[in-house]
Amino acid sequence: MLNRQDLHHVLDLLLDMREKLKKDTIPDEARHHFKNALKEQLLGVRVCLDSWIEKLDQKEEVPEKQAKKINIEE
Repeated sequence: MLNRQDLHHVLDLLLDMREKLKKDTIPDEARHHFKNALKEQLLGVRVCLDSWIEKLDQKEEVPEKQAKKINIEE
């Protein structure tokens, strides 16, 4: 059985191999497009979050109902 240090070393090697394989097989231009696509997805999520936060804020800003005066005759 691998000890913790050896397991970390193996995982590091696998991740390094994955990065090298990615660099060797995916052209730079395609990598650039994928990065931009990810950025656009994250920006879309940001817009959704901002919209939901704004809706929550609007719900909190509902003015309290003011008391209605009633004339009482003695």
